[in-house]
Amino acid sequence: MTLALLAFFAGGSVARESEKERRRSGLEKRADTYFLRHRYDKAMSLYESLIRREGGTGALHLKVARLYFMVSRYDLAILHYTKVVEKDEDLPTVKDVCDFIDAHRFTGSDQKAEAVCLSYMYKNIFSRHQRYKNVLDVLTKRHNIAAEKSYATTLLPSTGGGTEFLIGELDGKRFLVRSNHGFDPSEKLFFHRIRYYEMEEGHNPLPGAGKASPFHLVPRDLQGGPATFSSRRGLMVSAVLQYETPDQIILGEDNPFKSRLVYSKLDKGGRRYSRFAPLFPQEEGASFTYPFLFRDGLSMFFSSDMPGGYGGFDLYVIHWDEARKAWTRPLNLGPEINTEGDEIAPVLFRDELIFASNGHSGFGGYDLFHVPHAEGTLPAPQHFPHPVNSVFNDFYMYPLDEKSGYIISDRNLGTQNDVYSYQFQGTRLSNNIPYLGDTEQSLMNRWTKPQKASLRLPERLLSLHFDFDKAELTPRAIEQLDEFAGSYGNRTGITLRIFGYTDEAGGEDYNLSLSRRRADIVLEALKNRGVRVPMRAAGRGKIPIFDQVEEEPESARTSTDARRVDIYEEHETH
Repeated sequence: MTLALLAFFAGGSVARESEKERRRSGLEKRADTYFLRHRYDKAMSLYESLIRREGGTGALHLKVARLYFMVSRYDLAILHYTKVVEKDEDLPTVKDVCDFIDAHRFTGSDQKAEAVCLSYMYKNIFSRHQRYKNVLDVLTKRHNIAAEKSYATTLLPSTGGGTEFLIGELDGKRFLVRSNHGFDPSEKLFFHRIRYYEMEEGHNPLPGAGKASPFHLVPRDLQGGPATFSSRRGLMVSAVLQYETPDQIILGEDNPFKSRLVYSKLDKGGRRYSRFAPLFPQEEGASFTYPFLFRDGLSMFFSSDMPGGYGGFDLYVIHWDEARKAWTRPLNLGPEINTEGDEIAPVLFRDELIFASNGHSGFGGYDLFHVPHAEGTLPAPQHFPHPVNSVFNDFYMYPLDEKSGYIISDRNLGTQNDVYSYQFQGTRLSNNIPYLGDTEQSLMNRWTKPQKASLRLPERLLSLHFDFDKAELTPRAIEQLDEFAGSYGNRTGITLRIFGYTDEAGGEDYNLSLSRRRADIVLEALKNRGVRVPMRAAGRGKIPIFDQVEEEPESARTSTDARRVDIYEEHETH
């Protein structure tokens, strides 16, 4: 098998230029090769020798710090991140600083973590970055995150030192997806050396160390990543790494690997799954992972950083079109669910969509959220309380029933990811604490419509387009707002959400500011026209040329579509 090409590019201009233009010595090339072959100890020893022999530039220390963080050597990551800051405090990206802070947190040095966090607090790019704000919040709350007494969690017995990251079901039997090596990046997006293990029932629900998988129908070479099955359709969907010829390790804000969604079909005799094939056309340079089939395999959630999202990895849904014998185009679940951070690991349990996010406000790292039923909309996700969530990465939930199930978390620093059981011990939760299954109508109904029907998001009422690089209303936009206010301004029981966007031209900071100004001017214009319903405005920054309307032809989408403000209607729920 060929080796993986790590192709991150640094976020800041200094880091990007110096890392790409810096010539590699023979020693660094050998170190890169060892790391790509997952021989991490040998690779890191060579990188350290390189620094001692040639002197450590800021870019080289940054590269080594990132690699140490990937393999959970937080003490050594701290050492090299410190060297980076000493040489050039502007060299680390936002992700680097958050990883530097987390390395301190994960080694129990909260005061040092807080010092690093505060030193970057007044830089503009950090003040609006949700992961950074989450880290700042958790450092502020570290002494007062109280456990909700209605919940209890228990660490389940060791599974032999592996890294657990997903629980699924095949033919009514639960299985555990585990990686048997030390590569455990905090993003929880890519894993190597995967095996599937059947989860035993009874006192010890986890397999013993080294126990072989009983899934004789799933060949070993198909056990490559997060997987989901539909027994009725004989369908298996998995996320697998995309391998390329190895070259240079260039590290930055992008993800180190790319993954693809592939499928396999059980043969007519029910004896074996076929070789993998691409599930649907997937954009080059983007990753697709964490599939979850539902509705007997006719619909599927997944996570992707494909163009057209809200930043990082977003959650999407697709449906099987029987007439075309193909999957519909992916539909983004929208701005209430997805953020500029990462949303991963979707699970649909009865009336609840459960997922993990490091973009919504929480305790730091990934936290678990769920979306309760609200007719006609996707409301804001609710955050599970401590101890279901912790200040570490809590990134997967598998409910057994309304009150119990499993979570996967890296809160135990000595063993990386582990499986915990959780149990709700009360009779009913208060309104501000999530309770699975407490709805009148199934949330799933909104994902089980015919092929061309889509997820019901808040209704988009109006789109206003702007001139390039402008936040002033055009004459056409003024006409639209006059008409809108005259027919819509006095309605009750609703909230208007106003989202501003820009095209892909310009820098990240500038685009976010411009999108906010566009949203704010529309909000003020509505107020001046007598609209008195509750309104909230937000800037979403740039959005690539992409739209969620399935009927819109590719040729109809232009950059002007991205220079806009959208007005959505939300109904009040009781």
